Amino acid sequence: MESVELVRVERRLIAAVRRRTTVGKVPSVILPALDVVWRVVRGQGMKFGMNVAVYRSLGGDELEADFGVEVASEVASRFDDCGEVRFLETPSGMAAAMTHVGPYRGMRKTYEAISSWMREHGYLSAGAAVEVYGHWREDESRLETELYVLVAPR
Repeated sequence: MESVELVRVERRLIAAVRRRTTVGKVPSVILPALDVVWRVVRGQGMKFGMNVAVYRSLGGDELEADFGVEVASEVASRFDDCGEVRFLETPSGMAAAMTHVGPYRGMRKTYEAISSWMREHGYLSAGAAVEVYGHWREDESRLETELYVLVAPR
């Protein structure tokens, strides 16, 4: 995706930890949170997919965030929550979607493009955003992250 599209986002099952943070602190919070999840996922030999983050606005700059890893449904049915790592489903529904290509620190511009598109097309945020991170690449200019902002009509 190079431009914003309206898509239906399906639920993804993730093993995740929840953190309360601010937009500016996400870069310092996400990696330690994912490290906690990866220890459990690898330790239990789970079949896994991509890293995923779910953000819910708490007002202003405050966020409630679930940082996690996609897991197969048959895996989650065999394992209980482990400490602060729990299994949950990401939100589903209609979303304004765009793929961010490049360093993570540049994602704000992609979110601004999505917000602009939403205003132009008569949508409001439904309160959640989902980021699905592509495979890691040493060349940050080749990183790809799918961004989904769930929407509601005005």
